[in-house]
Amino acid sequence: MNEQNSYYAFISYNSADEKWAKWLQHNLEYYHIPSALCKEYPELPKKIRPVFWYKQDLSGTKLKQALNNELSSSKYLIVICSPDSAKADWVNDEVVAFIEQGKGDRIIPFIVAGTPHAKNPDEECFPPALRNLTRDEEIRGIDVRRKEGKSHALVDVIATMFGVRFDVLWQRHERRRKKIRNIWIAIASIFTLCTIGIYDYNILRLRV
Repeated sequence: MNEQNSYYAFISYNSADEKWAKWLQHNLEYYHIPSALCKEYPELPKKIRPVFWYKQDLSGTKLKQALNNELSSSKYLIVICSPDSAKADWVNDEVVAFIEQGKGDRIIPFIVAGTPHAKNPDEECFPPALRNLTRDEEIRGIDVRRKEGKSHALVDVIATMFGVRFDVLWQRHERRRKKIRNIWIAIASIFTLCTIGIYDYNILRLRV
């Protein structure tokens, strides 16, 4: 992240989707990037932080201007997409502002409800600024509802921001997860053996 970007990402959302904005912000900032990936791609950041999100709906010129400043200082824009956010003027305004700043290729739609380009307007999850992109400008959305689960969607977001193939990051993510799981299994096994040993020792003492 260069000096002009105070934030690695800006999360745009409607208050109805606040839990998703909070979940995404927390998991991005506390994601431990696999060391194997850092060795292969030394240009990657060690951490994905800070990630900006605001805790209230937009109202007032000063707040809008302040958020536009934060947008200008953000490397990526993650849009929490749902029928609620598709109808929110400020979400659309943030997408428009980011595109006007020449960063349209750094927008990541994160779909939590609804359908992009839906025939039924009530099911539409993309704000107008995303729906109106040309075929050459269309952006792939990441759907958190897919059967692979939330971790899969999170890694997809990170891979997109890093510009690496999803499978490259996912393999290293899974390798690290299994390694951590095995460590905890080993610790639990040692603890169990120690507990059994102490119990047997105390039983022997009582019999003496």
